[in-house]
Amino acid sequence: MKSNKKQIMKFILKNEPVLTQTIADKFYKSDYYKAHVDLKLLQQDDLIMTHEGTSNYIEFFELTIKGKEYLDVFKEKTFRFYLPLVISIFSLIVSTIALLTQFH
Repeated sequence: MKSNKKQIMKFILKNEPVLTQTIADKFYKSDYYKAHVDLKLLQQDDLIMTHEGTSNYIEFFELTIKGKEYLDVFKEKTFRFYLPLVISIFSLIVSTIALLTQFH
């Protein structure tokens, strides 16, 4: 579930409101039960909320404010991790090239 959590939430954000069956088709090879269980876990964490349809008790899911904040914080943490990493690797490459050209 943890690996799909962010992907499911991004999908819901882009396609709000989303049916359970749509999530099942996209992420769980049409296994409705697994999709339903994982969506309920996201709902328990207050990351998504349901809106019941008018007929046949169809549930539509959309992100809560907490869910949108979770995605924003995830993007920010990813940026804060990769930016220094890229700068460090670039500086190591430049330093290595400078050392190698100095000795030739």
